Amino acid sequence: FCEKEKPAHYEKPTVLEFVDINALLRPWQSEAYRPGVAWGDVRCSHEALHNFRNNQTKPEIVASVLTKIKQWALREGDGTRVRVTDQSEQHVEHELAPLTLRQPVKGRPLEVSAQDPFDPVELYAWFLGLTINWRRRGIFLRYYMSFPVDYSREVKDKILASFRRGLQRSLPQTLVTQAVFNQFMVEERASEPAAYAAIALQTLGIEPTDEGIAYAVFDFGGGTADFDFGYYRLPTDTEEHSGVEQVFEHFGNGGDQFLGGENLLEHLAYLTFRHNIEVCRSKKIAFTKPLDATDFAGSEMFLERTQAAATNALVLMAKLRTFWETGVESNTTGVEKINLIDREGTSVPCEFTLPYAELTAF
Repeated sequence: FCEKEKPAHYEKPTVLEFVDINALLRPWQSEAYRPGVAWGDVRCSHEALHNFRNNQTKPEIVASVLTKIKQWALREGDGTRVRVTDQSEQHVEHELAPLTLRQPVKGRPLEVSAQDPFDPVELYAWFLGLTINWRRRGIFLRYYMSFPVDYSREVKDKILASFRRGLQRSLPQTLVTQAVFNQFMVEERASEPAAYAAIALQTLGIEPTDEGIAYAVFDFGGGTADFDFGYYRLPTDTEEHSGVEQVFEHFGNGGDQFLGGENLLEHLAYLTFRHNIEVCRSKKIAFTKPLDATDFAGSEMFLERTQAAATNALVLMAKLRTFWETGVESNTTGVEKINLIDREGTSVPCEFTLPYAELTAF
């Protein structure tokens, strides 16, 4: 309570770290409510992000972390399957099934089984529910979600269903059979930039007027870029009579589901791999392609959907992060020594030339 405020206090990183997948799945797929999942088997949010950021040169750590859960939800249509490999001695690899619509039935307790596809969105929502609902704070039954502007209705419905399941699983099972549980709801309320405007204008002390105060929000995030604009005004007599105290009159929005910081960093890594294609050829190094990137001549020899390829991309992204965030060439020699995983699963040392001029132009 006495700690100085930091930006991280207002962030909830959408990151999962898989330490022991089999140990996680046993209780997760056998207990619907408050499953006995151990923090030592799977970690979430800040600790997972900390472990990832501080071990980005270690392929065994990088391979165990799912960093872009919202972006993973978009992958169903492109045929790409995401894999994670845990940190156990067996290095268990798990391929994530595409996100499907698994809607809870109102008034009926949830059931789980070993045949259920593992859903990381549901697990993340369960962690959020445990954080929100605890003895000293109380239990909350109404939840509102915001989404990037450009997400399709189909994707949003799947994410909402996963959150309904995950949040419900964080509650005591005895609550589900009580009449008060009929109030439980998880609904979409606004786009992410509109939700930001609703909080920011009040926090900044900006008061609505009868004519309305114009607002515009440009949200450049890790995965998407979103824009929203409108008027912040006092209610009309009719609106006030119905209980409305203030109005955000939304006029329009726009967005790009791939124009985000982490996605652009992934593109920089992709360009660097292509620039060092002969090293990849001699060392038998495969890598992955960003969702919105194009193939290149002979790319079928290097682009794979394996955990090793995904790990190689993440390791190189870590090397380029400082350059992306600061614009400063972090390696004055222009040559980066990096350990990557070959097609046999062996860590091999590589020397990559960093095409700073090309990366800057991109």
